[in-house]
Amino acid sequence: AGGAKKEDHSKNSSDKPEKPTAEKCLIAVRSTILIVAVGLMILGIATGGLADVLAKAINICTECIGLG
Repeated sequence: AGGAKKEDHSKNSSDKPEKPTAEKCLIAVRSTILIVAVGLMILGIATGGLADVLAKAINICTECIGLG
């Protein structure tokens, strides 16, 4: 029974370094992109960019419909 545990442990330790490294890298890249995106959205809202985008969107929509 002790020999089977050692074999299972050695198999798990040899499999672990390959997959989690690529997965951790992918998760780190995705997390970084998400954090940067959220930060830029907050910065845009704080500087008044949201009002500018909304005003431009309203103008474009009313021009296309023909109300303007």
